Amino acid sequence: MSRPTPLALTALALPLVASALVLSSCAATVDRMADAAGRAVDRQVDYRTDRAVRSAIDGMFDAGENAVRCVFTDQACIERAQRDGAPVVMTDARGTPVDRSGTPVTTANAEDAVVRAGGPGVSGVDANYDFVPGERALFEEDFSRDNVGDFPRRLTFREGSMEIVSYAGGRALQAKTDGEFDVVLPETAPETFTVEIDYFGNEDYNDFRFFFVGPDGERAGTNAIVVDNYAGTGVGRLVREDGVVEAVQDDRRIQTQTLPIRVMADGAYVKVFVGEERVANVPNADLGRSDRLRFELTDVRQKPIYFASIRVAAGGRDLYGALQAEGRVVTEGIFFDTASATLQPESFAVVQEIAAMMEEHPDLRIRIEGHTDNTGDAASNQSLSERRAAAVRTMLTGLGIAASRLESAGMGQTQPVASNDTEAGRAQNRRVELVRL
Repeated sequence: MSRPTPLALTALALPLVASALVLSSCAATVDRMADAAGRAVDRQVDYRTDRAVRSAIDGMFDAGENAVRCVFTDQACIERAQRDGAPVVMTDARGTPVDRSGTPVTTANAEDAVVRAGGPGVSGVDANYDFVPGERALFEEDFSRDNVGDFPRRLTFREGSMEIVSYAGGRALQAKTDGEFDVVLPETAPETFTVEIDYFGNEDYNDFRFFFVGPDGERAGTNAIVVDNYAGTGVGRLVREDGVVEAVQDDRRIQTQTLPIRVMADGAYVKVFVGEERVANVPNADLGRSDRLRFELTDVRQKPIYFASIRVAAGGRDLYGALQAEGRVVTEGIFFDTASATLQPESFAVVQEIAAMMEEHPDLRIRIEGHTDNTGDAASNQSLSERRAAAVRTMLTGLGIAASRLESAGMGQTQPVASNDTEAGRAQNRRVELVRL
């Protein structure tokens, strides 16, 4: 079989099952986690007899790491431990070490039972995850305004078989064959920018790449971002122009999960993320810049692949400057589990950014405001917004910011910034704002 030979900044294995598509990071709710624990208890194999697992877990206590045991559904216990800077060993109600979904761990994944200290309300975020979405959107599409069966109006079709399909309560661009399409920006991408893609593939061969092109259709730079599922190998690799492999990321986890792709570029410095993990960190990439981002689907076989959303934004936001100039700023990249005040792992980088800003400006005091869309009743949304704002405040105090400098308030659904008639509008209304006091 011939393999595509584009110059690549990174190639990330992403074998995802199309029938399991979801339109978000899909962190499990407490009810789903409890169901998973119930199924685990019914399993015939008693994982509590796995001495190697217990040895791995108990070794933390013996090493003086001040670890705390928490039932995996007890978020209050986890948050208390993390406020104290202690790692958490998660168990089910019977004391069996479990991972974040409530599934008993084995010798192969014992570390999954450990939540490292990283601030309350966040489970297992990678310490290297520092992605912060660009503030000013240059292109943002979730295909909610397109008709099923059509090609998206805001994309430029070049070739292939692609159409909008309904999926998981929303819409996505489905590609059945190799092909190409362009994302046209209103201006040349700046030196600092971000790209966010929610991509859903399958367990077969399927690749796509994206790169900037000039007016002549040729690449603006010598590198491209490549997402590669080569026979389900689960290996991402970073390749320079001469073909020398600079780094290898062997992450078998991404063969079984739906994970977003994120790219953050600052001049020649480019970072690539899959889910909550940073998989590439390149100081000398050559992506070039233009106003056209080309997507090439290069090895789609038998089963279709899907793009649920694409966002390109000018990056490099100055939170403090915005607060000083406008008195308030909408944060980008703080997300919660559905109908929950539990922060999703990718939110940690943004909260860290807020904490760093407050450390740099010790006289600054802020109010954290939670906002919701109008799904559900107003009283529930009011309560949810209050708890979400409080969760961010709690995390900031856990990162060393004095509680006296922080207030939190919930606004519920009373202050929408977009129409609640579309998913894109509702997503904008579900937000966290910072207000200078």
